[in-house]
Amino acid sequence: MGIAVLCGILDSITPPEGMNGTLKRSLVGQTATPLPIPKLSRRIPNKFIACVKRDESARKLQKLFNSERVEVLCRENVRGAKAARLILIASKPNMVKEILTEQGMKEALEGKVLITIAKGVTIAQMRAWCPDSTHIVRAMPNVACKVPSGGHCI
Repeated sequence: MGIAVLCGILDSITPPEGMNGTLKRSLVGQTATPLPIPKLSRRIPNKFIACVKRDESARKLQKLFNSERVEVLCRENVRGAKAARLILIASKPNMVKEILTEQGMKEALEGKVLITIAKGVTIAQMRAWCPDSTHIVRAMPNVACKVPSGGHCI
C-alpha cells in the first residue's frame, strides 16, 4: 500500500512532459486552468523517504523510483523519522508497534505529524507508543490505488 500511495503522490506533483513550466488543474464542468509551477512548489513536498525492512524491498524501490526525490532506507526507521516532517505508516498492522517502539523512535517523533493507514491499529494504541507531542492521524484510503507495473508508477 505504501508504494501505491507514494506513486500516487509523485504522479500528482510531477508535471507531464511538454507543460512548459505549468501544471493544469481540471475542474469538473470547467476548462483546464494552467497554474505556474513556482506558485505551487512552495506547498509541494520535494523529498520522500521510504523505509523498508528487507534488502530485497530496498532494491526493488530503488529500481522503481530511481529518483533524487525518493531516498530508500533499509532497517533505518529512526533515521527516516528524524529526517521527516510528516510520517506515513503504511506497514502491516502487526508491524506498527515494532516500528514505533524502536529505540530512539520516541525522540524522532517529537512534534511530528504521524499518519497511519494500518488497519485495526487504534489511536489509543499509537498514543501509548508515541510521545504526547506527536499529532496522530488514522486514515483509511477508500479510493482505487495506482500500483506499479513494469518498473513505473502508473
